[in-house]
Amino acid sequence: MSFILRQDEKLIKQVRRHWVFIFPYYAGSLIVLLLLLLIYQLWGWTMWGYWWWFYLACVCLGVIMVLYKTFIWKRNLLVLTNQRIVEVQQHGFFSSTVMELLYRDVLEISYVVKGMRAVIYGFGHIKMRTASNNEVIIQNVPNPDKIVEIINKIR
Repeated sequence: MSFILRQDEKLIKQVRRHWVFIFPYYAGSLIVLLLLLLIYQLWGWTMWGYWWWFYLACVCLGVIMVLYKTFIWKRNLLVLTNQRIVEVQQHGFFSSTVMELLYRDVLEISYVVKGMRAVIYGFGHIKMRTASNNEVIIQNVPNPDKIVEIINKIR
C-alpha cells in the first residue's frame, strides 16, 4: 500500500479493478505460447536449429509481461476507511498517484454500469461530486452499487 493509516483510522474495504481487465494478459500469453508450439509441431518450423532458444525467450517475455501487469493491477487500489476514500493509481514501477477524499467533501455519489460486458461481469464507474464542484471518477470497480452503499453508510 502506498499510504499510511492515520491515528484512529480503521480500514473498511480495499477494492481493486475488476479481474476481467487482467485476464486478457494471462490468456493472450498462453495462446501465443500454444500457437508457437502448434506451428513447431505442424510445420516443423525450427528457426535454423534455434527453436528452443526462441521458445524460451518467448516464454520469458510472456512471464515478464504478465508479472508486470499483475504488479500494476495489484497496486491500483481503492481504499475505504472510516475517515476518507483513498485511490492509489500505479502507472509504472516508479510512478504512482494517490488521491484522497474526505467523506465530508463528497456532496453527491453515483455509479454507472455501461455496456454489455460491464453488466455481465458486474463492474462500473463510481462518480463523486465534491464540495469544490469537481467530479472524481473511479473506473472499473467491481460491484459499484455495493461500494456506493458502503460510502453512503459511512457518510
